[in-house]
Amino acid sequence: MFKYFVPGGHMNRNSFLHISDLHFFRPTNTKSCKEEISQFEIKKRILSYISSLIKDKQIGAILISGDLELDSAEDITPFITECLHADSKVFIVFGEHDTREKREELILKTKNLRGLYIIDEPEIINDDSLSFCVYGMSCESKQSGFTQKYQALDIYNQKKPAIFLTHPCSITKDKVREIGCQYYAVGHIHKYFKEKIDDNIYLGRPGHLYSIWDGDGKAWPVGGIIGNFIEDRVQLNWLPFPVPQTIRIYIDRLKLKDNKSMLVIENCSPDKAKRVKKIIMGEWEDQNYRGVFTGYIDGEKDDIYHIIERLSRIFINDIFVTPSDSGKMKKKYGYNRIAVSAETLLKDKMLFHEYVERIYKASEKTQ
Repeated sequence: MFKYFVPGGHMNRNSFLHISDLHFFRPTNTKSCKEEISQFEIKKRILSYISSLIKDKQIGAILISGDLELDSAEDITPFITECLHADSKVFIVFGEHDTREKREELILKTKNLRGLYIIDEPEIINDDSLSFCVYGMSCESKQSGFTQKYQALDIYNQKKPAIFLTHPCSITKDKVREIGCQYYAVGHIHKYFKEKIDDNIYLGRPGHLYSIWDGDGKAWPVGGIIGNFIEDRVQLNWLPFPVPQTIRIYIDRLKLKDNKSMLVIENCSPDKAKRVKKIIMGEWEDQNYRGVFTGYIDGEKDDIYHIIERLSRIFINDIFVTPSDSGKMKKKYGYNRIAVSAETLLKDKMLFHEYVERIYKASEKTQ
């Protein structure tokens, strides 16, 4: 269960970058997307940015909390190799979307890469080039049996401070305290979260690498958590990645104020919210992991097409996603939702009118 490795490299031995939920596959369902937006290519650019960041910041280790969801091990090996060539160590655990076949393929094809630690079974890794150990644990499909195995884990008893790396984010605080690591690096839910469990014990979830489609809002920032150990104490900071953001604008005619319908913009930065307020009166809320703007419009008096056109210019470099509607819109257009860049919307009049039609929520439960 415990492995020890000799040192090498000149990176910051106290630092790490935590990312999760890569879902690094090539989507084959293009019926939902009016514009050819490749999540796979966007993720390749993000990984390239991360490898450059590791070199620039001399980050000692990169931690991946599962759900790689690879089509092929060859898709991720260039990124891993680039990190290793920069003398950074790479730690990977698997999530519920990582099939046994793909796990074994990745392990087999990367077995000779020194400095890469793929933790399929619970294990403590002590790489002497780092000032901390990594205690890793993967999970199976649907997280089957995870809770029982997690509760049965041995406590951490090494001299170095440690990171507990896993995929599920619902882990009991009593066991967190019992195991004795300083940072619990988790994944699964695609939005950023950080919690102080106790003095010098933190749980962190970096969110996803990127996704056009998501539940609960569909529009979440993309980033990672940068950490640093000063002696045995850990410091954590959220780092957003510079990629086009997914923005969801929707109108909910079931939620009224003074007979006006609610208009919501999810994943709206504070700077852009200031510009939005010049178009629509409303309030901006900081949800810690993202901003949400809420205003109200008069469906009879306000020119919704003009409003959306002006909003599109504010989010010109981002990607708009719409509420899902598997009934009316799918019947009319052949697919139930849309993902399109704001720039394209402004160039295509027919697509723009379709988009505006789609931003009305079909029901209270529409995601």
